[in-house]
Amino acid sequence: MVFPLFLRCFGTAVALLPQCCGTVVALFQKEIGQRSISIETVRSKISNHPDLQTENPKRVLDKVRALWRYETDTPAEPLDLPSEQETLEQRVQRSLEDQDNTSEIIPPTVTKSMKNVFVSNDLEIIRNTFKDMILTSTPIFKTKVKEILEKESWGRRILEKVSVETVVNRIKYERRMHRGKLTG
Repeated sequence: MVFPLFLRCFGTAVALLPQCCGTVVALFQKEIGQRSISIETVRSKISNHPDLQTENPKRVLDKVRALWRYETDTPAEPLDLPSEQETLEQRVQRSLEDQDNTSEIIPPTVTKSMKNVFVSNDLEIIRNTFKDMILTSTPIFKTKVKEILEKESWGRRILEKVSVETVVNRIKYERRMHRGKLTG
């Protein structure tokens, strides 16, 4: 009993008989080496071949492409690893030099999660203090928010925890929530 060889092409299994695989390699050796083939080339070459003339040209094309797609490129000679070893002093010196050149490293904009930054007491104070900005269409200016926060001790404490932008964003969020209650 002869079992066909299956290979995956475009998500479907394509079967070619095992004796055809060697034939395909021999017949399309030039194309496999060049990694270039067309359906017309396959049709012309298999039309007169006794083993492959009954095969679907598309299956043969897929088989040829699979042969170069899955072949492994192994180097002819083994790679030579460097024989030098870095001393501890050289490593320390290199790491110190690397620390001097940190201009290429871009820090993240937010270093920790910004969820649940405000405790409920802080939220109530923010809602009461910035009530006019939340309930009306009064413009929300960073400078105005910062000025108001810096006047109060609780405001200075909040500014130590979060940036002015975070407080402004919270005021905008509270405004959206208030408007949502009005329309919803």
